[in-house]
Order: sequence, then structure tokens, then C-alpha cells
Amino acid sequence: MATDQPERSMSRMLWNWGCCAAAVVFLWFLLSAVSRTWNETFATPLRPGAVYQTTGFVLLSPGSDQLTLFASSLLIVALAAARSKALSHVRRAVLVLPAVVIAVYPLHPGVLLPVGGLGTIAVIVYLLFNSQEVMGVSPSEALATFSVLLGLSTAFVFGASAVTWVANGVEGGPPLVGWTWDASALVLRILNILYAWMPELVLALLVSWCVRLLLVPLSGRIRSRFQTTSSEPGGQERSNLLASTRLPTLLASVALVTSLFVGAYPYLHAINPNGYLVGYDVRTLYLPFVKHMLSLAPSSAVYAAFRNDRTGFLLVEYLLSTLPWSAGSAAKVIPATLAAIFTGCTYFFVRETTRDSLVAATASLLAPLSLMAVSGINGGFDADWLAMCEALLMLALLLAGLNRGDRRYVASAIAVSATLTLTHPWTWTAMLGVLAAYALLTAAQALLSHERTGLRFELLSVGSIILVDLAVDGAKKLLIGVSGVADVISSTSGSASLSNVPTVLTSLDSSLRYFLGGALENWLIVVLAVVGVLTLPGMKNRLSRLMVSWVAVVSGGVFVYGYDPHLAPSLQPFFQSRLIMLAPIQVLGAMGFVSTLRYLAPMMVGKEAKNRRLVNAFIILAYVTVFAALMSYTLQNVGALYTGQ
Repeated sequence: MATDQPERSMSRMLWNWGCCAAAVVFLWFLLSAVSRTWNETFATPLRPGAVYQTTGFVLLSPGSDQLTLFASSLLIVALAAARSKALSHVRRAVLVLPAVVIAVYPLHPGVLLPVGGLGTIAVIVYLLFNSQEVMGVSPSEALATFSVLLGLSTAFVFGASAVTWVANGVEGGPPLVGWTWDASALVLRILNILYAWMPELVLALLVSWCVRLLLVPLSGRIRSRFQTTSSEPGGQERSNLLASTRLPTLLASVALVTSLFVGAYPYLHAINPNGYLVGYDVRTLYLPFVKHMLSLAPSSAVYAAFRNDRTGFLLVEYLLSTLPWSAGSAAKVIPATLAAIFTGCTYFFVRETTRDSLVAATASLLAPLSLMAVSGINGGFDADWLAMCEALLMLALLLAGLNRGDRRYVASAIAVSATLTLTHPWTWTAMLGVLAAYALLTAAQALLSHERTGLRFELLSVGSIILVDLAVDGAKKLLIGVSGVADVISSTSGSASLSNVPTVLTSLDSSLRYFLGGALENWLIVVLAVVGVLTLPGMKNRLSRLMVSWVAVVSGGVFVYGYDPHLAPSLQPFFQSRLIMLAPIQVLGAMGFVSTLRYLAPMMVGKEAKNRRLVNAFIILAYVTVFAALMSYTLQNVGALYTGQ
């Protein structure tokens, strides 16, 4: 008997790992088949220029991929049919049908592949939840094993891609040329596999705030599914890596290093040997103006800056340019500087508003890899980027003051908002809209819940920011005849119309494909952001109201700035794309990612924390996969070198 026990344990382990490995192999080869069945041509920014590629890929060869897909499906369904003793003969036969469909899917791939694929996935789910009977292990252990194997494969592929892009900053060869780029080419196709559906995904993000408001009655039930740790006794110890204080510190450190590297990447000698300035706005707007300021006396230079609607940023670049280097050199260090500030402000915003160091560190990790950072570097939107940093700081101070009931924080928020007024009027106007929407949602929440404690202080604080900012803009108008509000209204009013709402998908398609050569095409961070919105706490939470208001204002602008058939495609996406950039996607993406991990971890831990090591391995692999995927996306885009020539 003593000898039989280890043998049975080994047998169960082999069944578990073998079945889970077959499931992971099936999913990879199913993805390959899907990519070739619904093959899409996509344009992607790539040094030395945008190139067209297709999403279809093979892992071995077309014939070998098809054979492996069928073999893995057959193994999975045969295992389920043979070892599920409680099933009738009819149900056993039904379990085998997906493999039969997979075998003949080339006859009609558009119909048979999704039927066979979804059928086999359903069998995989059945195996995981009935693993005690089929494989002799608990469902938690089976799920943990499957997740680790899937995480290993994705982390390897995406990690290899990210390493290649990082190494390219040293060796500088042409991207996607040679076998060393195979992983990067595969990741590029995976990150564009939903290319045709990106407008719908972005639309889902834009309307997610409506869905979240409709789910308010279910907030407690939904949030309970995404708790910080398991609600069972000992849950915190079982998922100790998520509760560890070391993980946020590590993530924040990696985020800071990443921000500096991403900002410097387009100016590395191997990437940009000629030292061209990257970004149209940098080359055509900011640098010429700063050079003009340098030719003036200091007082005249400051006056000239105040005559411009980007006063705050121009003064920053002017001060940097007075150091012992050229104005061009100052412009080259700004992206890395802004990336680091943006990362820090993101961390501070989330940390102050959630008191959750893990979400804050994760948000800071996503910040230099987000749409704002990529667009800021590629387009040279330095003033927009700095303004977003100020907006995050202002909102963090505001919510900290409201949560603490401390007027000093509110006063600091007002001071920061005044600098935002002078930095970038378009971003500032959007933030005024966010604050106004937040005030309305707060008032509505108080009326519906009949809880008005602190409502007056909250509305007065928000109103004070809006009034002070308008006063600053009015004073600027009186003194030097320049008004940010007037400039924004005159620039945008002619393009906004409710008649554009029905054509929002058409306009989004144009925006995503043409703006910066398609640099906003990233389904991964969009999906994570959608999850983040849907898993927000209830509307009694100030951060939830702020996030809903923020997404609502962005979505309102995207809906009214629609497609104009009289404009060239390259001119379509300007207002829409700039609004999408302003969405707090790095914050929402971090919330969605961490919520997902916190939902899955307790399911995999098992009794007495038996699978804790597997769960911790999965968490690490999940972070590596997401970070590497976004790093590949970011370096591919910022290395495309939009020089504005």
C-alpha cells in the first residue's frame, strides 16, 4: 500500500499536466487557425516607415498546424469521454464531436472552425471543473496547472519579443528581418489579430461607463467577486504574492526604469543615428518657438510664452534650453523626463485615491506603455503629456482632500489646476468637463441615496477649481488678449455635431488606422480597461464616480466629432484621437488586470494553500506576459521615428 500511494500520486500528476498541456497546445494552434481563416491586412508603424502585413501566422507549417490542432482536440475530448464514468454513452459521443468537426473544418472554415473550437474549449472547461473524476486532482489544482502552462507559453513568446525590441536599441538592425525576429513578428500579428474589431472594442470602452451605471444595483455582488484577497479564512496567506509589500515596490521600480528607457529609445544612436527630432509638434511648433524665446531678453521671452496657449510647457522647455546644451538637446531629453513624471503622477494618483499599492504600482507600470506615452512621443505632443501629468496630480490632491476633509489638499489641487490652465487649454477644457460631470454624478448619488454628508464641501471644492481656472483664463485674456477657452471653442465648435453619432464606428475606424500610422491599435490594454470600468466599486466611491465621469466626457467628445466625407482620411482622426489619448487607460487597465488576478487567485489556491506556489508562478507569468506584450507594442511604435519631415 505504501508503494501504491506514490504511484497513484504520480499518475494523477501526469494526467493533470498532460491534459493541461494538451489544452494549451490546442489554444495556440486554434489561434493560428483563426488568424489564417479571418486573415486581415493591417498597417503598422515601423522603422523606416509604415508597412502592411497580415494577421495570419503558422507555428510549424500549414499542414502541421492543422494536424496538431486536430490531435490535441482529439486527445482532450477522448480523455473526457473515456474517464468520465458518470456520463451516458450519448453524452460521451457528444463530447467527441468537436474533434470530428475540427478534422473537417477546412471544408467550411468560417462555420466549422468556431463550432469545433468553441466545442473543444467547452470540453476543456468541463475537464477543469470535473478534474477530480477525470484526472484525480482537485479543480483548483487543475486550473492552477493549466494557468501556469498557458502563462509559461505566453510569457516565453511575448518575453522573447520584448527582449528583441530592447536589443534593437543597441544593435539597430532593420526590424522584423531574420529569424531572431520570429517571436516579434508573431506578437505583432497577435496584437493586431483583432484589427478589424478595434473600433468596436474602443466603442465598448467608451460606453462601458453607461453599463457600469446600469450595474449599480449589483455593485456589491460584482465587487465581491473581485476582492483584494479570498474571503475564506486564511485567504490572504494563500495568495500572499498579491498581498506582498515587495511586489508593488518591484513593479514601481521597473516602471521608473521603463519610463526612462521608453522616452530615450527613439534617440538611441542605433535607432536614430542622425539624431532627428521625433514628433511633428516638437519639430514644427515647440523647438522653433523656444529658439525664438532664446533670442530675446528673459522678460521678453516670458511675455512671448504667455502670448502662446502652451505657456506652461514652453517655459519648462525654455528653462531646460538655458542649461549648457542646445535647445535641440533639451527637446531630446523631454520625452524621457515626461515619461518618468507621467509614471510617478500615475502612481501617486492611484495610491492616493485607492490606498492600494499593488494597483498603483501596476498602473505606473502600464503608464509608460500606454496610448498617452506612445502618442506623446510619436506626435511630439509634449504639452498634452505634461498637462495630463498635471491633471493626474490635481485630481489626486482633490480626492485626497475630499476623502480626508482637508482644505489644504483642495487648495493644492486648485494651484495645480491653475498651471494646467496655462499648459494646454484642450486638456484643461476636457478636465473641466470631467469635474463638471463628477459634480453632477455626485449630486445625483447624494439625492438617490439620501446621504448628503460632506456634499456641500465636495461640490464647493470642485466648483472652486472650475471658477479659479476660468478666472485665470479670463485674466490672461484681459492682460494679453489670449484665451484658452475661446481658442478651444473656435477650433472645435465647427466640427462637433450630434449628426455624427450614428457614424461613430466609421469615424473610429478612420481615427485608429490613420492617427500616427495606427499607433493606437492595441486591443490588450483596451480590453483590460473595459474590465477595469466594469469592476469599479459602487458609486459611493469617489474614484468610481471620477472614472465614470472621465470616460463619459471622452466618449461624449468621440461621439460628436465624427466622420467628415469632405476631409482626406489623414485629417479625419485629429479630435477623436486626441480625446482617446486623454482617457485614463493606464489606470483602468491596471484596475482590470489586478481585479482579474484577484478573482482567479483564490480559485486556484485550493485547500490549505496547497497550490500557492503555482498561483504565485501564475501571477508572475501574467505580469511578464502583459508587460512584455505592451513593451513590444510601445518600442515598435516609438522606434518608428515620426520626425515630422
